[in-house]
Amino acid sequence: MGQHRNIVNDDVGLNRMRRSPRGSALAYRSGVDGSRDYALDFVGERVRSAAWGDVHLNVYTDTPTIADLDRLADAQRQLRHRREGNRLGVFSFAEAGFEMPSTDVRRHGAQLQSEMSPVIVASAVVVDGAGFWVSAAISVVNTIALLSRPSSPARVFRNIDDAAGWMARSMPVDPGALISATERLRGEPAAPG
Repeated sequence: MGQHRNIVNDDVGLNRMRRSPRGSALAYRSGVDGSRDYALDFVGERVRSAAWGDVHLNVYTDTPTIADLDRLADAQRQLRHRREGNRLGVFSFAEAGFEMPSTDVRRHGAQLQSEMSPVIVASAVVVDGAGFWVSAAISVVNTIALLSRPSSPARVFRNIDDAAGWMARSMPVDPGALISATERLRGEPAAPG
């Protein structure tokens, strides 16, 4: 996959061309501070998690297992406790190209989403990439959402800009800063070992 060139606003307010990170179909941004209230939960082999204000950020780098989903749910519960019971937003990013989760993992994900739905303001999932894989991944995410019957708005997007804009209409977040925080989580180094 080639790198995309986008006009971005740098720290001094000048527009310039910048290449997006290797393997990403996303626009790269600079000059947006995603560190405000950013707290890394963990970087696992297949999933990553961080808190950014009242938003729980998830990045799927490979096919998640039931244990991975439980770890993400625990991080979400801890965030809710730290935020004194506030309702949360969930912003997830699925990297391109990994295998689809098993039926058991999908059912477990739907069960967890159903349990957490009453405390969620909105949930957005970005599926990165192109072609058949993206269509299949979107279908899987939509099936999980149908099974969970969420009581809060949930949508799947092919574009992080659209997802962040939609989240900003659902809760008070700056779309650019949300994207920056998500990119920061995507770039967190894996623990040695």
